[in-house]
Amino acid sequence: MKTRILLLLSFCIGMGAYAQNSTKPDKTIKPYDRCWQLDITTGANFDLIRSSDDPTAELLNTRPSVAPSLGVHVNHLFSRKVGWYANAQINFYKEQDPRQTSIGKIAEKLMDRIFPGTLLIHPSIDVGLLYRIETNRFRLYPSAGIGYNGHLSESHSYTANDDQQISYKQDPGYLMLNLGLTSNYYVTKRGFLVFRAGFQQPLQSTSVRMDFRGGDEAILNFYETSTAGRALNLSIGYGFAFGKRR
Repeated sequence: MKTRILLLLSFCIGMGAYAQNSTKPDKTIKPYDRCWQLDITTGANFDLIRSSDDPTAELLNTRPSVAPSLGVHVNHLFSRKVGWYANAQINFYKEQDPRQTSIGKIAEKLMDRIFPGTLLIHPSIDVGLLYRIETNRFRLYPSAGIGYNGHLSESHSYTANDDQQISYKQDPGYLMLNLGLTSNYYVTKRGFLVFRAGFQQPLQSTSVRMDFRGGDEAILNFYETSTAGRALNLSIGYGFAFGKRR
């Protein structure tokens, strides 16, 4: 009987020691040789458009200086030094149209009632290359890529009566240069915390044009800027890695 009790105690002590060792965090998490990484982040998108003293700039639609964002990011690290990435992000804000009429406001409310939240969604996607800087638990990935940013909507309008004609056109530039810096900190062998900063610079100008014709009078208003769509993204999240370790 005593022997069984001793064996049982020994077994319990052994299992307790095993459980303690198995749950103890691994301090040596080696980097992957080649792998895929998937993460989901949330954060803030900061508008960095340059202000202008030109009164014609007021014809351009505007957006809030800060907006919430949600993103999904994929890395494919195919070699020990470099990899490629793909990023999709949604910025949530309401675009402000300084020329919006009462009919336009009614149509907007109707659209929002039928498809709630649709007018708040402004997508952004980009792909590019990244460089790998990796230590025990800490990973750093500077990156550069090309992408699309739906920061403003394309807009056209035309009104006319017996006395005058007014045409309006907003033409946003969607093509962007994206520079980023991602920091991953592994809390488990596969799971990691994500801290990401990204900068977007338009490669195409955004322009707005309004023509007025009434009687013998004709007025052309035109404004163009290369900073509409320039933005800074700061986000945090969590991700997982799948691949072969070194």
